[in-house]
Amino acid sequence: MSPGSRHRRPSRGARQSTPSPILESPTRFQLGDLPLVLQPFAWSGVDERCLSAAHVRLGLDEPAWPPRVVLRRRVEFLAGRRAAALALLDQGARRTGVGVGPTGEPRWPSGWVGSISHVHDDRKARGLAVAVTRRADREGEPVVGVGVDVENFADADRARAMERLVIRGEEHLALPALGLDRRAALSVIFSAKESFFKAAFPVVCRFFDFDALALVGAEMAGQRLIFRLRRSLAAGLGAGRKIEVEWRRLPGRVITATVLPANPVQRAGANGRGPAQPRCLG
Repeated sequence: MSPGSRHRRPSRGARQSTPSPILESPTRFQLGDLPLVLQPFAWSGVDERCLSAAHVRLGLDEPAWPPRVVLRRRVEFLAGRRAAALALLDQGARRTGVGVGPTGEPRWPSGWVGSISHVHDDRKARGLAVAVTRRADREGEPVVGVGVDVENFADADRARAMERLVIRGEEHLALPALGLDRRAALSVIFSAKESFFKAAFPVVCRFFDFDALALVGAEMAGQRLIFRLRRSLAAGLGAGRKIEVEWRRLPGRVITATVLPANPVQRAGANGRGPAQPRCLG
């Protein structure tokens, strides 16, 4: 998990798009109704001085890392916060700084929900960060969370581990509906459940296992997975609730995303004026 952040000021300079030796030019990617920012990164030849200079140039605060954190993790953190800042700017946010919560989760500006994901290839010393955000109280469409995840397609060994971890019982019957080989299908389901976890965490405020969510179907035309909650996780996330996750295939990877609309109770909010800002207190 990410360490605590020394967030000193709103980030500035996020509109700069000139690539650095660490960060390449970002791209935008539409997944369902969600606009994502994809930020490629590399860490070969990067040193402390280069990394610190990148934070300053982009106007992003660098957290206080413990000594054991490897350079690659620090670079992907920078890439993720860069993607998040651009996503916020794209949606019209005035503040683009994203802090770190007590369990490492991103802390978005008040009134916003969002999600960040990273994936890397150690052989190439390259990776990709992805971010998505939107207003929690957007008129007519209030939400309590969004989640995004990007994964490399699993090799045979990892796919076997995924199968034990990610799917249970009747979910095996739904795998053929994805139209993928088993390794790719397991990678997609793993990523989809990760996306749901990230979207739900601001409401649930605790870790929960993959078996909380059961795959019940797939819509191939829209590349959408349909899940049901096996058990209640929090108010508004009761057993039986339908969860939809969009997915797309990238070269060698899969990317997934989901939105959790507010239910009637969450729409009313704690003060009766709108949806309560989702935030876990540490």
